[in-house]
Amino acid sequence: GISVEGLRYVGSFYDDYHFRNEIVSVVTAVFVGSVADNTVVTVGDDASDYGFFSKKELDTDLVAFNNQRKFLHDLISR
Repeated sequence: GISVEGLRYVGSFYDDYHFRNEIVSVVTAVFVGSVADNTVVTVGDDASDYGFFSKKELDTDLVAFNNQRKFLHDLISR
C-alpha cells in the first residue's frame, strides 16, 4: 500500500461498463489526497503503469469512461 495524507471524499457517480456484449453497472467513488514525492508504487496485473498528475497536467480526454471524464473535468474546474 501507499501512505496518503489529507484523504478526502469528493463524490460518487455511476456508469455503464460495456464488455463482451454485456453492460455492467459500476459505481465510482472519488477521493483526493497527497502522497510523498518519493512514493514508489508497484502495479499489479490489472494495470501496465501508473502516474501522479496535478490538475493542470491531467488530460481528461485520455480517461476511458464518459462519466469519469465529466467528473474529473468538473473537479479540475473548481
